[in-house]
Amino acid sequence: MRAKKVISTGSIARIILIAGSVMVLFASAASADTQKSEKECSHSAYKYYISKGFAKMKCGSNAHYNAKMDACFIHLVCDSNRGNKISEYVEDVYKRKNQARYVNTRPAAVSGTCIVDGKKCKDYFEFHDLIRLYLED
Repeated sequence: MRAKKVISTGSIARIILIAGSVMVLFASAASADTQKSEKECSHSAYKYYISKGFAKMKCGSNAHYNAKMDACFIHLVCDSNRGNKISEYVEDVYKRKNQARYVNTRPAAVSGTCIVDGKKCKDYFEFHDLIRLYLED
């Protein structure tokens, strides 16, 4: 007959404590990786913004690191021709690819040319619904 090995309450507590510590270490490492990725994204987005000429177009921009996609996106809002043309873009900085664009020559209206991920969309509101995929986690 085999003897049963009994684990004491103190041993269980130590195992839980060790497991919790390991989880904290992994979470801290993941958080540090995300912060590093966000910083790299911000830097890469700025270089992309300058190289593509968006600064000359007087575009406002916001960089976003999407951890789920492991991708860096820049959202640009441009006003040109003295307010007669509004355009927005979402660019994949690492792939150097346009993901979405909205151009409207009549800023008071919500209709305009709208394409997200190669597919047409109907208006400004749908454009913003669709670009959330890139700009939110």
